[in-house]
Amino acid sequence: MLESANGEEALRIAEKHDEGNIDLLLIDVAMPYMGGIELAQQLKDIHPRTRVILTSGYTDEAVLQHGRLDPATPFMHKPYLPIDLLQKIQEVLETCPVNAAPVAQRIGGTERIKAPCPR
Repeated sequence: MLESANGEEALRIAEKHDEGNIDLLLIDVAMPYMGGIELAQQLKDIHPRTRVILTSGYTDEAVLQHGRLDPATPFMHKPYLPIDLLQKIQEVLETCPVNAAPVAQRIGGTERIKAPCPR
C-alpha cells in the first residue's frame, strides 16, 4: 500500500514506484495541489493498468467543478460503510483495466507473453 498526503505527492510516489503495477488508486476528487481526477489521468500515463475508484463527500455539482468525471470511472459518495468500500474494491479489481496490454514475463530463462487479464 502506498500513501500520500496530496495529489502531487501521490504522483511523485507513483513515478518512483518500480516494484510492479499499482493495481488500484482510491482517491478523493478534491485534494490539495492536484485533484483526484487530474491525478488519475496523469497516473494512468505512468501506470496504464491502474484501476481507479474516485470518492467524494461533495454534491454532484461540486464534483463536476473539480474536473470532467468519466462516467465509466467507479465512484463512491461519502460517507460509505467499510463493507461497501471492500465490495467496490473487489468489484473493480476483478475487472480488466481499460488499457490492459499483454505483459512480457520471464519464467526461468524463457520470456513469455502473458494475457493482460487472465480469467
